[in-house]
Amino acid sequence: MRAFWRGAVCLLVTLGAGPLAAQDPGYGGVGGMDRREGWRAGGERPARRLLSEHELEGPPVPDFFVPRFELDSGQAGEYRVVFDSFMSATAAIRDSALATRRAIDAAFHSGDRATARTLFPVVQQLGDSLAQEDERFDRRLKSFLSGGQLKAYKHWKDDERRQEDDARQQEMGEQGGRRHG
Repeated sequence: MRAFWRGAVCLLVTLGAGPLAAQDPGYGGVGGMDRREGWRAGGERPARRLLSEHELEGPPVPDFFVPRFELDSGQAGEYRVVFDSFMSATAAIRDSALATRRAIDAAFHSGDRATARTLFPVVQQLGDSLAQEDERFDRRLKSFLSGGQLKAYKHWKDDERRQEDDARQQEMGEQGGRRHG
């Protein structure tokens, strides 16, 4: 049954990509940010960063989180409950966003930038929903983690995001060099 819903959500996401892209031209199309031009006249917003596959997988699993952030047994139990609840509540969103994100990557790798760009708004909309759930998850952590543990977790999250962005930039640079070089 779960496979049916996952497939149905992916189908809806794919079918909705065209209308969503047409509604918001700010994602690499008219009114967006062109890499050669930077900000366009009129102060319109730049294209947004897509969530990585790693970010779409959810928060750290308890077997990593508990020892990494030195949780005691009570905190570990709380984290497992919060983690399981989050993963259950966001499974459909994460699965759909991950499938669409992989479709974007595949389109870029095959040179089909137009298809990839039409899927950007879909991933970003799903990512926005997931970001709200992530914020709720982080608020729940505040109820049982110490200030030091929360600070260490936030620092770890920021470092992970930075490393992924750097790796992606490097990969895109290498692909661009092969294509043009």
